[in-house]
Amino acid sequence: MSVPNTRNAVQSLIDSPSSPPIASRIHPNETPPTQAQIDIVRYTWERVSEIHLEEDDPAVSATHAFGLAFYDALFKLDPSLKPLFTNIFQQARALAGMVSYIARSPKVTGPNKPRSSPSYNDGCGMSTAKLEKVPTIREINARKRKETNATTFEELVSSAAASNPKAEDNEEGDPEQLLYKLRELGARHYFYNVEPRYLALVGPAVLSALKTRLGKEFLPEVAEAWTRAHAYAAYHMKIGLESQAAWEQGRRKSASMKMNSGSSNAHHSGLKSNCVIQ
Repeated sequence: MSVPNTRNAVQSLIDSPSSPPIASRIHPNETPPTQAQIDIVRYTWERVSEIHLEEDDPAVSATHAFGLAFYDALFKLDPSLKPLFTNIFQQARALAGMVSYIARSPKVTGPNKPRSSPSYNDGCGMSTAKLEKVPTIREINARKRKETNATTFEELVSSAAASNPKAEDNEEGDPEQLLYKLRELGARHYFYNVEPRYLALVGPAVLSALKTRLGKEFLPEVAEAWTRAHAYAAYHMKIGLESQAAWEQGRRKSASMKMNSGSSNAHHSGLKSNCVIQ
């Protein structure tokens, strides 16, 4: 059986991003996205934030509409997940915020970012250090646009895909900080009753939502960049989720052992008392 090449795999993502075969092919992977793919993800998210479709609720932002499209796709992939989400409208907004945060990273999570201006004491023992403003997606992208003559979204994506930035040109801070943030995010999902297997469905649902929102602008390079980014995020979220589950299991086991030990001691104490009375 032959293995499909990358171009065919990407094309299949574009044709049907939420189909079961695609869902089974997007696995968590520790290989991080390239700088070019990070740029494409950022360009894409900015573009998503600009697109309003005819059927959109005027009171809903473009990114919020993306979140709603994501959950529509997710529940088509696995209807059994729907009971886990009691307020889809609120969840969709939270998802959009999370994607915005991750898309800016690791710019916002580097050890020196956001930087503080020189601090001084206000006389009450309190530091008055001020944090620099965290750059938005648009600001990050505007800086990148200065390096290219691209004027349209398609041109920006093509330019980024064709670029080959050197390692020393990467100004994104410390990617390990993003790694820890993703694991922390995964750990939090334990308390939402999320199982590790659910993470494999997120990628196809994201791609489906992107296709819905972008239409013809859902390019092969966009599908490939978001697939790689999701696989990396899911890999570290899965580690965080499984670590939290193991810790909770150990905590419950320890508590159970202590309770059993306490019951046993009480039982033996009662026997001793009976012996004394006799």
